[in-house]
Amino acid sequence: MRQLNVLGCLLMAAVLLAGCTYRQQIPYWPNLRNAGQSFTHEDLRQFTDSIRVRSNDADYHYQLGRHFQSKGKFPLAAGEFRRALAIDPRRAEFYNALGVCYDKLMQFDLAKLCYRRVLELQPGDALAYNNMGYSYLLQGKAEFALPLLRQAAALDTDNVRFRNNIALAHYLSGDKHSSQQCFTAGGAALTAAPPAATPSYSPAAVSGVKSADTAGSVERSAGSPIAMLRDLGQQEIQLQDTVQVELCNGNGAYRMGTNLSRLLKARGFNVVRLTNADRFDYGRTSIVYGNGSWQAADHLARQLCGPAYPAGTLRNGPTEGRIKVLLGRDIAQINDLFNGRLPIVVANGNGKKDLAERVSCNLDEKGFITMTPVDGDHFNYAETRIIYPKGRLTCARLIARAIPGQVGVKYIKNTDGSAPLKIVVGKDLYY
Repeated sequence: MRQLNVLGCLLMAAVLLAGCTYRQQIPYWPNLRNAGQSFTHEDLRQFTDSIRVRSNDADYHYQLGRHFQSKGKFPLAAGEFRRALAIDPRRAEFYNALGVCYDKLMQFDLAKLCYRRVLELQPGDALAYNNMGYSYLLQGKAEFALPLLRQAAALDTDNVRFRNNIALAHYLSGDKHSSQQCFTAGGAALTAAPPAATPSYSPAAVSGVKSADTAGSVERSAGSPIAMLRDLGQQEIQLQDTVQVELCNGNGAYRMGTNLSRLLKARGFNVVRLTNADRFDYGRTSIVYGNGSWQAADHLARQLCGPAYPAGTLRNGPTEGRIKVLLGRDIAQINDLFNGRLPIVVANGNGKKDLAERVSCNLDEKGFITMTPVDGDHFNYAETRIIYPKGRLTCARLIARAIPGQVGVKYIKNTDGSAPLKIVVGKDLYY
């Protein structure tokens, strides 16, 4: 008991000392001789004067933001980081630092946007995974934080802070035994998950099997390299993590297997292998499933081809616990949703604050390329609708199945074949 009490004290101290982090110390600070020396007003004046003559230099704004951040002046720091990003929007460290500020200001949705942007610029960035996981800890969502923190520790195995954050997450979730194991063993109790087929922000699997209409919480596999950023308010499909999925490119669409792997992982599938077929002219998508995998294969076919997928799409194969998907030309056009050739715009049609932004973020996490959300022409849309360019109904149906919290949409064809695919969020969507 005494050990647990001591552990609790140590972990609560970790809340204050660990958590969201940013990159190494700035190489230059005026009059700074050691890490314990504080800054004077004269230091800050000289520093800001030097910035004024080079105000178009993103690094100077970043350094000033770091100074404000070190002093706890997070609104000022966030402003400087935004100025740095306006000059150089491709710097991942700027987004990481801005995300930390938003977390401190309890603007968690904005922080999540920043960390997601880091992962777009630098897939596999351990710091972004750690910061995103710690952000969930600040929101009291330890169950969401743990998979992200595990991913950070797997990517940077020598980082003690990351391992301590995992111990903290266990403690805050009520699992003091696991917390003590992680904390006292320095993370030795953690087992790095096997690498996914491709880098991904999404989960490898979830456990249990339920039908598409079954409600209930998702119980994630502890062996997954990263768990999904769960759709808020949406009942997730639960699939056996023992069913392994192979995606085989049979249509020649560039990186289609990689793109669909990210989407399917976000839907709970354990994609373990990406391959190319013997040729790239297969017309129809086919799914071969082993014994005991029919239900997972049926759900996968619904995700890719729609609820009324063609007869003959599914067929039984010899390998138990495994599904092989041969991607045909019949679904090749959906690859344009992932490569930016068919941009997606989410419009607010119901007046709920930030809802369009949240839907857009959720789609981005699944690998789709979305544009900046906009307001609809009015806020009285009763039904969510998808306005799709001519010839893009297959894409519209895939997006409809990916919208969080959605039970049905109205499809409207735009005769302009070059128009973006537009989602107008109606009052029927709760997310």
